[in-house]
Amino acid sequence: MEGISHDPGPTPPVSGWRCGEFVLEPASRRLLRDGNEIKVEDRVFDLIMLLLLHRDRALDRREIIDTLWGARPVSDATLRQLVHKARRALDN
Repeated sequence: MEGISHDPGPTPPVSGWRCGEFVLEPASRRLLRDGNEIKVEDRVFDLIMLLLLHRDRALDRREIIDTLWGARPVSDATLRQLVHKARRALDN
């Protein structure tokens, strides 16, 4: 299973994060809304986690791609689709 392989920045809390009705549990790789699990692809989870870990600053396109895909080439359309899926998961 792939995950955030490059410097992920700050270490997440053991229990996870809570924001309103959402809970992100890094250890179990689960995203919950009002206690109900929202199924997301691994890379979508990784993107949400990456953005949460670096919530104090904006991440540029290259940093996101390098962190989530490493040296593999990724199109803008692929990145846009991933962001769309993350937004949809958080906007259910």
